Amino acid sequence: MGVLVVWHWYGVAGLASVVVPGVFLRALRLAQWQVSHPVIVPDDDSPGGGTMGNVVAVPIFGLALLAGLLLPLLWGAAAVRAWTGRTVGTLPTIAIVLQGVGLLFAFAAARALPHGLPWGAGLVASGLLAVAAVRVPRRPGRTAAAQQAS
Repeated sequence: MGVLVVWHWYGVAGLASVVVPGVFLRALRLAQWQVSHPVIVPDDDSPGGGTMGNVVAVPIFGLALLAGLLLPLLWGAAAVRAWTGRTVGTLPTIAIVLQGVGLLFAFAAARALPHGLPWGAGLVASGLLAVAAVRVPRRPGRTAAAQQAS
C-alpha cells in the first residue's frame, strides 16, 4: 500500500511539473512573435531597436524549455522505480531541487507574461505538490527482492 501511494504522489508531481516548461514555451512563443513583428519606435536609433531584448530572450527561453523538460522525466523515473518496487534513492530529492531552481526562473518569466497570474499560480501549485511528494514517507530498503521474499 505504501509503495502505491508513493507512486501516485510521484506521478502527480511529474504531471504538475509540466507547467514549468509550459511557462517557458509560452514566453518563447511571445518573444518570437515580438521579434517577428517589431514595433518601430520613433527616434530610437539604438541597434536592434525595441526588440533587441526579445532577440536575446528567444535562445534563453529555448534553453530553459529544454532544461524544464527534464523535470517530468525525473519525476516519471521516480514514479516507475517506486511502482516496480525498486529503491528510489535520492532521485526525488534531485528532482525537487532542480524543480525549485526552475521555479525561480519560471516564476519571473510567468510574471512578465500577459495574464501571468494563472501561470504563477500553476507554478506555486506545482512546487507544493513536489514538496508533498518528497515528504510522503516511504520504507527504506524496499527492493524488488525484499518484496518477493515477503
